[in-house]
Amino acid sequence: MIRVFAFVISLVFSASPAWSAPDDPRLDRLFLQLREARTEAEIATLMSQIGGIWLSSGSDTIDLLMQRAQEASEKGAPDVALDLLDRTVQLAPRYAEAWRRRGAVQAAEGNGEEALGDLREALQIEPRHFGALNEIARILEEAGDTQGAAEALRRLNELIPNAEGLRQRLQKLEGGRKPQGDPI
Repeated sequence: MIRVFAFVISLVFSASPAWSAPDDPRLDRLFLQLREARTEAEIATLMSQIGGIWLSSGSDTIDLLMQRAQEASEKGAPDVALDLLDRTVQLAPRYAEAWRRRGAVQAAEGNGEEALGDLREALQIEPRHFGALNEIARILEEAGDTQGAAEALRRLNELIPNAEGLRQRLQKLEGGRKPQGDPI
C-alpha cells in the first residue's frame, strides 16, 4: 500500500520542479540561543524546536512521505522506509531532513558508506544539522575512525558548546587513531 502511494505521488509530481525548503528565519536565532544555552533542559528544548522546524518541509506531500517513512521504520520495515525516503529526496532534493533520515535508516541497516553519503548531503544543505553530525560521528566511531568521529563531534561542539555529554564523548575520542579519509 505504501509503495503504491509513493508511486502515485511520484507520478503526480514527476512534471513538477524539485521542491526546495525555504530558509526559516527562526533558525539563526535558535542556533544562537543553542550556543549560549547552559543547561541540558535548555539545550534539549532548543534542539527540539530546531528539529521541529527542520521536520516541517513546507509541503504536505513531503511531510506525509516523511511521516510514512518514520512509521515504516518504527514498524521494522526499513525497505519501505528507504523507498519512501528515496522518493522524498527525488521530489525535494534540497530538504536536508530527508537526507538525514535516509542516512539514519541506511546506518541502521549497516550500509555505512551509503549512510555517510546521505548525511554529508544533509550537511551540504544545512551545515548546522546536529543530527547528521552526530550520526556521522557514531558511524565513524563504530568503523574505528576515531579521528574522523572526533572531527564531527568538534563541529557539533561548535553548535552546542555546553552539552556535557558531548564534551565527554569528544574528550574520549580526542586521542584516537589516524583519520581514514575525509570524514565529513
